[in-house]
Amino acid sequence: LLACLFFGTGLCIIILTRLELFTSNVMYMTVSGLSRRTGWLAFVKVCTLSYAGNWMGALLVALLLLQAGALAGLQPPAIL
Repeated sequence: LLACLFFGTGLCIIILTRLELFTSNVMYMTVSGLSRRTGWLAFVKVCTLSYAGNWMGALLVALLLLQAGALAGLQPPAIL
């Protein structure tokens, strides 16, 4: 139930701030590449940058949660 609340919030933040997700970039670039509107080098570049950006964002959120003490009560299996 808690995950359902955060999914909607996260999706709203992504839409309102016009951020990009790796999965949407893969879809757009695959369709564009198959229709020969962009080359496969552009596909690799966009997907690599998007994947790296998503990882950096995830690490930033994890560090913020860690510094705020929100992860202090978790047991080791929950951390994974």
